[in-house]
Amino acid sequence: MTTVHNSNNQFIVFTKGALDSLLKISTYAYINGDTVTLNEELKTIEASNKMSDDALRVLGAAYKSLAADPSNESSKIEENLTFIGLVGMIDPPRLEVKDSIALCKKAGIKLS
Repeated sequence: MTTVHNSNNQFIVFTKGALDSLLKISTYAYINGDTVTLNEELKTIEASNKMSDDALRVLGAAYKSLAADPSNESSKIEENLTFIGLVGMIDPPRLEVKDSIALCKKAGIKLS
């Protein structure tokens, strides 16, 4: 999901989404106050694996600044982003999932 914000004729693009997808469209990373080139080593984010292991849904966040209104170039908005971080959140199953799980168990399907 991407949003574009205009602040004093400076356009800022914010994008959030699945970490692996977001890292594919990010060129830079914001680390300890510096913007650095995002390389393969930086793309290995151990915190993401830890959050996933703890059954958290992991989302990444990135941004970029633009001098001009990007509405005419919407296809290029989600590229060359600067990765700024990730968040892990509890994403409980929807209520209707409970019935589906019960039906699977009744049918002899084992869930792991």
